[in-house]
Amino acid sequence: MKDHFATRTGMAYPWGDYLQVFVQRFLYGGMENTAATINSDRSLVDRRVQNTRSGVEDLVAHELAHQWFGDLLTCRTWRDLWLNEGFATFMASDYIAERQETDEERAAVWAEEVHGWYRYSRSQTQPMARRWHHEPGRANSNVYSRGAATLWMLRAELGEVAFWRGVQTYVKRHAHGPVETVDLRRALESETGRDLNGFFQQWTETPGSPELTVRERVIDDTLVITIQQSTSDKKPLFHIPVEVQVATDAGTVSHADWMDQDSLQLRIPIEGKIRWVAIDPRGAVLAKWKHTQSAARLEAQALEAPAFARLSAIRALGETDASKALANLLADETQPVPYRRAAARALGTQRNVEALTTAATTPTEPVRKAIADALGKSAGPASARTLVSMASTDINPDIRAAALSSLGRVSPQEALRLARKNTRLTGQENKRLVGSSMRILSNHGEARDLRLLTDTRLPLGNHIAGVDAAARWVQSQADPVLREQYGPTVARFAEPLLSDVDLRTRQRAIGVLRRVGDEQSIPFLEAHRRATRVESEQESARSAIRAIRERERPDFVDPAAERDAQLAELEDRLDALEKELDHWETHGAVQ
Repeated sequence: MKDHFATRTGMAYPWGDYLQVFVQRFLYGGMENTAATINSDRSLVDRRVQNTRSGVEDLVAHELAHQWFGDLLTCRTWRDLWLNEGFATFMASDYIAERQETDEERAAVWAEEVHGWYRYSRSQTQPMARRWHHEPGRANSNVYSRGAATLWMLRAELGEVAFWRGVQTYVKRHAHGPVETVDLRRALESETGRDLNGFFQQWTETPGSPELTVRERVIDDTLVITIQQSTSDKKPLFHIPVEVQVATDAGTVSHADWMDQDSLQLRIPIEGKIRWVAIDPRGAVLAKWKHTQSAARLEAQALEAPAFARLSAIRALGETDASKALANLLADETQPVPYRRAAARALGTQRNVEALTTAATTPTEPVRKAIADALGKSAGPASARTLVSMASTDINPDIRAAALSSLGRVSPQEALRLARKNTRLTGQENKRLVGSSMRILSNHGEARDLRLLTDTRLPLGNHIAGVDAAARWVQSQADPVLREQYGPTVARFAEPLLSDVDLRTRQRAIGVLRRVGDEQSIPFLEAHRRATRVESEQESARSAIRAIRERERPDFVDPAAERDAQLAELEDRLDALEKELDHWETHGAVQ
């Protein structure tokens, strides 16, 4: 990694030794202190899960990249934070892509990364570089995804050589000093002779991203494509490059143009029957394209187009009934993992159990995990049998966890039987399996399962997760007598955790007491409110006390409605960030 970053930046690692310190109960994935990065001990994983915890390598690369972008060059203000986080995110992905063995694999990895950045960035409505401090919360992560996306767009627009030459000029000019966005712009302009003021103003300071509708028709031997950009008083016009690639029986042609009005028409001469039409095939623009093609076209595009367009077509096929190309991609061990993983998800959306179960024994672990996730969308004996086998026997605990979660949706009683065996497992490699098991007990368990969830012998992280799951079980009981009977029992286990040294544990304990605590919990919450110096904890404790005083017994939360809400939230998150949840959880590039 150090050699790769030195080559890319034109400057060797600048700090002598480089240390990585692994810390228990660390709040973040990693923190890039100069020459001595702190990482969460969650980064130390067993060999059994190393192939499904790719986020660990990404985290290590992200924090190392900060030694250049963040420590050697430091953003001058919060407004310029994207120069730290966007570069670190982009550079980590660049390292991981470049270490792939073939050009096809490198292109596929980049396509998956860029799709993820774009999907997350499109969900954000605030500008990336603002004139005030970023407020806390999810929007703060825009400096990671949109920051990296902005660098990718620059690379696509300027070209490989010019882009990296500009980055090296930027690093050389500003080493050991503060930087602003204008410094990067000027460095790139000096190497390219391009005026990039409009680009930077548009992508770093303008909120949102363009939404475009594509319509096509054939007139004689010409393909006429009309692109309409949606604009309003609150949605400004984006000036963007437009690239279209058209494949026909006679070959493939590309056409490029520039869109500086809300409508653009392209006229592309063609020969023969159109096989597919890819808009922005390289993913050079952070935009939402609405372009409808037939399933036959999408299948051809999924096999023949450039990597970004291939991945777009694979995902779009999930909304059709066409499964042949997806099944073939999933079963083909020679295909890059990002395509096979996307094919599994698309087949899950189609509820094609046969294709998924046929490929469920693939030796490629990330793909096997994607299959386990996808089978959760299809009830029935075939999916249940496969999920039981995966949840019981897979050598990778992450895959067992994914299969168990899916089994909870397909066959709750089978999932419950397996979940009861897992709550006492220890070790980071089993963390997700224990979490999945506790969620199964919370959603489908019985009163006797509370003793498994509140077992004080569990490791601390598992213990508070179990208590939280127990509180959710209490709330899911429609009978108010049961809620009143077991709520105080769970509260007694949560109250001592208010004094734990771990902030996350204290926060979850407050949440548990807010939901199921009683009058006896109030003195514990009040004492904690007075003792803590963390303002957010103080307010959470006040809120919990008010909630307890305003109710007679723990509130009922309809488990079906809660699961629907959780599913809707999960789908929104997947739509915003097409990264696997496990990648986001330990990928800890985010702080």
